[in-house]
Order: sequence, then C-alpha cells, then structure tokens
Amino acid sequence: MRHKATSSSFRTRFATHTPSETDPGRANRNKPAKRVTASTALEQWEKTEFPDLASQETIPSDELGREHNGMDLTDLAQFWAKTDTQAAAECPMHPVVAHSLDVAAVAMNLPETMLPQIDNHPIDRRLLGFLASLHDIGKLGATFQFLRPDLWPTALEATPAAIPPGPRHDAAGLQILGQLSTHPVLKILFPDWSLSEKLRVLAGVAGHHGKPLNRAYQRPANLTPLDENTLNAARIFLDVMASLFQPPSFPGDFSEDAMDALAWRLAECLPVADWIGSNRTWFPYATPHTLTDPADYFWNKALPQAQKAIFKAGLGPVRTRPFQSAKDLLPHLENHALSPLQRWAETTSLPDGPALIVIEDMTGSGKTEAALILSHRLIARGHTNGVFLALPTMATANAMFDRVAAAYGKMFHPADRPSLALAHGKARLSERFTQTILSEKSLSSSAGIRKQPGESACMEWLASENRRALLAQVGVGTIDQALMAVLPVRYTTIRRQGLTGKILCIDEAHTFDAYMNEEMKELLTLHASRGGSAILLSATLSHALRTTLVNAFRKGLNLPATTLQDTHYPLTTLVSGTAAPVETPCEPRPGLGRTVTLNRLSDVGEAETRVIELAETGSAIAWIRNTVDEAIASAESLRAKGLKVQLFHARLAMVDRFEIEQDILRKFGKNSSPDQRAGVLVSSQILEQSLDLDFDALITDLAPADLLIQRAGRLWRHHREDRPVDYPQLDILSPSPVSDPDANWIRRVLPGTAAVYRDPSLLWRTARALFARNVLQTPKDVRPIIEEVADTASPGSVPAALEKEMLTTQGKNLSAQGLGRQTVLKTGEPYDPGTGQWDTDLQARTRLETDPTVIVRLALLRDGVIHPYAEDADPSQAWALSEIRVARRRLKSCPPPEGLQTAIETIRASWSRWERDAVEDILVLVLFESVDGGFEGRGLDKDDNALMLQYHKATGLMFPA
Repeated sequence: MRHKATSSSFRTRFATHTPSETDPGRANRNKPAKRVTASTALEQWEKTEFPDLASQETIPSDELGREHNGMDLTDLAQFWAKTDTQAAAECPMHPVVAHSLDVAAVAMNLPETMLPQIDNHPIDRRLLGFLASLHDIGKLGATFQFLRPDLWPTALEATPAAIPPGPRHDAAGLQILGQLSTHPVLKILFPDWSLSEKLRVLAGVAGHHGKPLNRAYQRPANLTPLDENTLNAARIFLDVMASLFQPPSFPGDFSEDAMDALAWRLAECLPVADWIGSNRTWFPYATPHTLTDPADYFWNKALPQAQKAIFKAGLGPVRTRPFQSAKDLLPHLENHALSPLQRWAETTSLPDGPALIVIEDMTGSGKTEAALILSHRLIARGHTNGVFLALPTMATANAMFDRVAAAYGKMFHPADRPSLALAHGKARLSERFTQTILSEKSLSSSAGIRKQPGESACMEWLASENRRALLAQVGVGTIDQALMAVLPVRYTTIRRQGLTGKILCIDEAHTFDAYMNEEMKELLTLHASRGGSAILLSATLSHALRTTLVNAFRKGLNLPATTLQDTHYPLTTLVSGTAAPVETPCEPRPGLGRTVTLNRLSDVGEAETRVIELAETGSAIAWIRNTVDEAIASAESLRAKGLKVQLFHARLAMVDRFEIEQDILRKFGKNSSPDQRAGVLVSSQILEQSLDLDFDALITDLAPADLLIQRAGRLWRHHREDRPVDYPQLDILSPSPVSDPDANWIRRVLPGTAAVYRDPSLLWRTARALFARNVLQTPKDVRPIIEEVADTASPGSVPAALEKEMLTTQGKNLSAQGLGRQTVLKTGEPYDPGTGQWDTDLQARTRLETDPTVIVRLALLRDGVIHPYAEDADPSQAWALSEIRVARRRLKSCPPPEGLQTAIETIRASWSRWERDAVEDILVLVLFESVDGGFEGRGLDKDDNALMLQYHKATGLMFPA
C-alpha cells in the first residue's frame, strides 16, 4: 500500500510547542491538547509532506491488533518496561508499548541537527519513530520480565521458578529482530536486503546503551532460538508500530557505508531519546488498559509530553540571531579598536559548507573573541546549531566559561533559551556554572531495572553534568570531553551526538602530545565528515603540525592531502571543501608586539635572589616551577626569607584551588590595581595556559620553547601606565647551552625539569635559540624560534651526549603515536565491537598516562563521624571539593586509622556506584589537626612504605622529604 503526500509538514503539525515566548503555542501549552482519535491518526500521517519518500512502499494499516497464536494487543500491554519500587504504587509498571511510544515521540521531535541522516538529509520522521519504537523490543523476553516476577505477563504462560536463560534486553532485541527478519513488516521496510544488511542497521537501534553489541547477536542462526511466546509478542509489537508510524521503506540501493553511518547515528540519537523518554515526571506510568488504542496514547499523551520534555531538557531548537558586528556580539569591545585578527574574523569570506579555521597569533591578540565572532557568523548562516569550546585544562575551561557566558546569548534569538554548560570532571563545582539540562533527581529506578546494568548505567551516565553539557547549544569544557568521541568507550555515542552540528573550537592546539595528536586528527576527520566546522587557536603551532591537522580535516571532506606554504606570523588558515586552503598573514595587534629581555639564572639560589630584589620594588611577580614539589619548596624557602608568597598548583583540594585561583585572578588580572598587584606568586605549569594574568616580572624554569613563549605572554600582558620595573624581562633558570653538554646537563640544575621533559636536546635547543638572541621580539621571533627548536636534522642540533635520551624519547613518542592510531575509532568504520577494544570497558584514556594517578579525598573526623574536608550542603559536592589527584607511585593506599574502618565504609556506601567500586582509584585520607595549624594523615607508597602526609590550605598536600 502506498500513501500519497499532501501539503502539510510534520513540523507544521507539531508547531503547538515551540521555544519562542512570542509564539502563541507557548501560551497554549497548559491548555488541553486537541484529542486525536485512533481512526484519524493515519489520516494525519497522510497529511504529512514527504515528497522524496512518498512514492516508497509503506506498511499496510490494517495490521493493527492482529492476533498471533491467540496473543493480541491486550496481552502485549501486560509486558512491563519500567517499574515502581513502591509497594503501594498506583501504577506499579509502565508497559513496553507505552515506553516505546514515549521514546519514539521524543526521537521524532528532536531538533533536525540531532537526527540521523540518509544521503545527507535528515531521516524521515515516520521511519525514525518506527525504529526508535524498536529500541526496547528485547524487554518482551522472559529473562527481562522475570526481573519482576510479581508482574509476570500471563501471555508468557506460567511464571518460572528461576530466571530463564537469555541475553540482556538490548542483545535480546537484536536477536528478536534477527529471528523475525522475514516478518512482513521488516521485509517491506528493508526491500531485497540480506539478513546481515538488516542487522547492520538494526544493531544501531539495539545497541543504544553506549556501545555495540556482541557480534554473535548479528548471527541469530548460531544462537539458541527465543521462546515462541516472546516471538509472538514481538510479531504483534511490530504490527502495531508499523501500522501506527507507517514508515517508508529504505532505498533499494542503500550502500554499506550508508548503512554503517545510519547505525552510528541511530546509536547516538536513541540514548538521548530514551533518557528523556524514561523520565517519569514527564512521562507518567500508564496502566495496561489505557493501551488498547496505541494511536490514542501516542497522539494524545506521548507526543504532547515529548514536545514539552525536550524543551525542559534544554534540547529544544533555538532560533539564531543574525550577526551584526563584533562589537554587537561582544559589548566589552565597544570602547576599543578591534585587533587586526578580530577585524579579519568579522569580515573574511566564509564558505557555505564545513570549514576549518586555524588561527596563529600571540597571547593577548584577541583569539578567543575572534573565535566567538567566527562562531556566531557560522551559526547565523544556519549550517550549525551551536559551539563547543575545548580547553586543555579545567582551570582554563573555567576561565573561558566566564568569558563566553557574557556573549553566548547574543548568538541566538532573545526570546529563546539556549543552553550554556560547562563540561569537565569538576564542572559542577564551578560557582558560575548553572546547570541548564535535565535534573537526574526525577529519574526513577527499580530493583528490577538495577539488575539490568546497561539500563541503569545509561541513566546514571547521562545524569552526569559533563556528559549532558555536550548536548547544550553552547558548551565549554576540556579537550578530553571532545576526544572521547573517537575512543571505543561506553557512551562515546552521546559525545558524538553532542558534537554533531556544532562548531568545534579548540584552544591551545599546540599542547597535545603524540598520543593526543592522533586523537585530534581523527576527531577533525570525523567532524568534517559530518559537515561540522572547527576553529583551532594557538600561539605557537609548528608548520608541520598545522599541515597535519589541516590534512586530517581535508580527509574528512574526502579531499587529498595538501602542502601549506606560508610561514608568516601571525597567520590564519581557512580550509573548505570548495577551494584550496587560504593562508592569510595578519598584522600584530598594535602595542602587543614587544621586546622582552632574556636573562639566564644559573641556579635556584640566584632565582630566589632575583625574586627578593623584585619584591622590594612592589612588582607583581610570578615564578613558574616545572614540578609541584619544586614549587612548594621554593615558596617555603622564600617565606623563610621573609617574603609573603602565594602558592598555586594542582595538588590542592579543589575547594582551596578554586579559592586561590579566584584570588590570583583578582590580584594579577586585567582589572587589578597597583595596590592589589604587589606580591609574589609561585606556581607550577598550570599558570601558563589561557588564564588572563598580567605580571610585571616573570621568572621561569627552562621549558620547551613553545611553553616559554606562552609563559612570556603573562608578562606585561595589559597596558599599564606605571609599572615598578622599566621594561619586561624574562628570567630563565637554565644551565648554559654550551656546545658540548654532558649527559647530566639539565639534570644537574633542574632535576625536576629533566623528569618532566624527557628530551634534554629539546631543552638545549630552546636555551640555545633564546640566549643567542638575548631578547625575544614578538611576533617577529616566534615562528623562527619554534621551527629552529623543532629541527633535529640540521648539523649540531643534537649534542652527542644528549642523543641517547632524545632517541629514547622519540621512540616513546612513536610508540604513543602508534598506540593512539590503534586506539581511536576510524571514521567510516561500522558500529561494531570489532572496531575497537569495546569489550574491555576500560576508562577513557584521552591522555597517555605515563605516571598513573589516584584521586585522594580528604576527610576529617568530627565527633566520631567522617566528614569531607570541604563544607557544602550537598555531600556529593563536598566530597568532590575535597579531592586531590596524585601519582600512584607516591601514594598507593590510605589504610583506615585504627577504629575507623566501619566509618569509612559507611561514607563510601553513600557515594555513587562508580565511586564506591573504585576502591583502588579513589582513596580516603583521614586528616587530623597538627600543631602548625594544618593537618596530617597516613598513607602507603607503591612499596608499602609508611608515609606521614601533611596538608595545609596554603601549601597543599606535602610528602615527606
């Protein structure tokens, strides 16, 4: 039977609920919806306009309610999908039919950019609704239904004495669809498709719990057949859903690549629909007798609720606001001239399709504002629905979030409510971060559901802010959140869904190691292949790495590799699918170009003397050490000499780290006054990236050239009339770059630096390049220094005594590169467990950890009860604020103090399942007050040696010398 399309569109029929305050639909949301009867449901479908698919065969509408071996729709309604743990619950369960229609209604109403595509067009929503309704068909199986024996459906005959053997419900779903592949519904849906081809797509429907199902379930002939009662229920289910949705059949010439792409997109879309459709607040449980007419339930309950729920979840479509100007978008620029880079971002011609824009410019040039300007222009063109800004660290993500929060609303229609979210492991601890997406408190669970790990894991995973934040229109987070979209880890599908249709903006693109660069390349390839645009920002990107990243993006556009030519600095590179890359030199921002005097300090004592001399002038001083232990030691030494010193590093409890971070931003930020600024800050490397800090004087340990240039960007960053020193000077603690250094050249002066940066020849070339100049002229010297230091082939570039360690480091980098290449999911591969090590279910390794870490939660004993170190009304927040991450080799465990074993077990029992189970990865360190006003506690190192640990809010966690 073929259905003819007419003039009304799906979106027009469902325009009752839109996000606009000016739309009359918003005012009518609380009014009773017009009831649609079952007899008119299919007529409404026939009024839907699908001109490209209207001629394709659809499922006959007279199948509704057909019996199979005595089983009918009334029997089908007895199968439960969700249950209530309350003994006296009015509705103890939600039927499979109702839940399937809830999820289908949500899927069909998701914004167009979130929908799977066929031939670069959003999937027909009738087809999507039908496929979404199949996601939990496996719950018709006896194994699942026995999880609540008291709700056992009579259609499965007598309740068994023990749980029947069988797979988990998602796997059972794929097995059912495989065994019923010749059912008339599936034969019409997949015309002339083989069984393996059908299951290639349906694997994306069944595998909606975050990773693909075992290959065995794509070979139903090799499996023990499911019982006939389950299959009869599934046959009726297919009839009911096909009659309701009337899905058009797939094209007969569907390629395998198209099948694989669709399976991935279904596996990405359906978890979001399932998550929203499982919220009991939005989708109250239905009784079986209300499902005698599934069309009535769908049109008058599921569909209206879905439309509301999507907006409440923060996922409704929002209208974009036309781009007016850079100063309209960013009002803080109103009283300032745009930088050359910002003018370029405002005026350059942008392609119609996906684009990669690489921006190389100095710190302070306005790269962030340029990225936001370009993002708004791309969003306003209608090719994208949002932006995700990826930063190297949590601290830089927090700082970026503050800057974006003031501008993002200008990108969208003022009457709409675009969602803004912060995405990293500690996002919920940021005071500026107001959660805008669905609260997990309304999610219900049951004892039965908890026995289904895929179901409960999905709900718990999606309830976490940093995962949901990827679905927001504007997200800010660490690069790790984006990189996990190309790793074979559970729920990588949600991350892909969150990035699809967004601009991916990556800051500090030069900071990634060999392993992460492989992830970056694949991420750019994937993003380009889906029509996404990306913006890369860097102050110190090498020519080779820029070429590599450009060609990764071109690969996703099915374009051959190219060679970049321009070596100017600053420079922008624009890549599209319609023309050769356009490399455009930019002028430096007026007043930003500087001449910084370079001075070498020969040892730590000389560096301390320099800090003391500068402190007497009332300068704002920073000393960046390359390890936390060295930062702590230098701060303590300076304090002993009478200086007031602030210390900042990563080995502080989050509550103290946030407090110090905000304090140093006040003292040394753009708007700080001369009276505030006088002081000394000793920090680890976390100071070098993206924090908007401005120092009069900067002392630093030797580090690779790109990092030193980054650090120098914190020196005289903003214009100030009266500085206590006459000119900017970068003091570098470094051995002399003699022509024939010995093997201990760096280790003798900076042992910690030698442990962090394993290639001494890289540090030697850096020292040689800098001290040969005596001054650093920016931007003139940036490109030559970066390329000179990266060059290992020129004569004299690798001293003989340093070559062995260089070759060792290169070997490790090649190994890391190979591991990264082996680990990532290759774009275009099928949604199949064979594409990666899915079955290991290991934690995501976005960064290759050469020094594994553990999380330490600081705890205090009060009145015999264990409490988190930090105070917060929400216990989970308090524990998160009490965390520190340290190397496992230094702290392997924290044995409970005598008599507190039970107390610690009690507090662990209150944590989430993920935290409870991570006994070796999340340690509880009980602290007791010490005589110096700090705290002390006990632990064991990797060799089980006892440690007396000290903690002070100004110093952090200290290990015994």
